[in-house]
Amino acid sequence: MPVPQGVAEGDPRVVPCRREAAAAPQVREIARRQPPVTYGDAYDRWREDMKWAERNGFIACLVREGALAQLPSGVAPPVQSGNFGYDDRTPPQPLNALPQAPRPQPTGY
Repeated sequence: MPVPQGVAEGDPRVVPCRREAAAAPQVREIARRQPPVTYGDAYDRWREDMKWAERNGFIACLVREGALAQLPSGVAPPVQSGNFGYDDRTPPQPLNALPQAPRPQPTGY
C-alpha cells in the first residue's frame, strides 16, 4: 500500500497503521466473503472492495495519528455499491472509523 503524498515512507506511524488497516473488522468481513477465483467479475469486485477498505483504513489511521493533516481527496463517506459481493447479501453497516472512498465507476465492456 503506497504512502499518501505528504507522509514520509520512513514515518514510524506508517507500519502500525498498515497493520491496523489490514486487521480492521471491515477488511476481515470483506475477506470472509471471498468468492472463488473462477467467478471472474465477482472476484475482481471483491479484490477492489478489499483494496479500498484497506486503503481507507490506512489513511484514516494516518489522519488519526497526526501523520496527515486531513483526509486526501478521493476519500469520502461510504458509498453502497449496487454490485456488492457475489451472493447479493446486504452489505454490513460501515464502521465510523473507516471512511470509504467511492468505488470507481464501471467502464463497460
